[in-house]
Amino acid sequence: MKIKQGETLLIYDCELLFQAHDRQGQTYIVSHVGKCQRQCEYIAVPVNRESLSQYKAGHMDLRELMLIQGQENWYSARTTGNPGELDLERQFSPLSDSPELPVKGFHHDHKFSQYAGT
Repeated sequence: MKIKQGETLLIYDCELLFQAHDRQGQTYIVSHVGKCQRQCEYIAVPVNRESLSQYKAGHMDLRELMLIQGQENWYSARTTGNPGELDLERQFSPLSDSPELPVKGFHHDHKFSQYAGT
């Protein structure tokens, strides 16, 4: 399955956090988990609009958003040869077991994202 990159939520050297959409209109939160090389690696979690709005308003941290929304479905994602496109591979282990899961306390701010600590 493929998704297309949408709104970027945080940039540092390469895009670290952004929204993406599939052909059916499902929204994903996508977090960078490796070095930015020719093929970047990400975690992608389908999210509903209400939870994404809660995160963007600063009422929920990124880890909480991903764990709540990724309980049943989450994906590893890699860039493709097409700009702004990612290939998804469904993961079957619990997201909470993933070492790439963001740490607690990462909140989004309208002007910038900040890490508040654990």
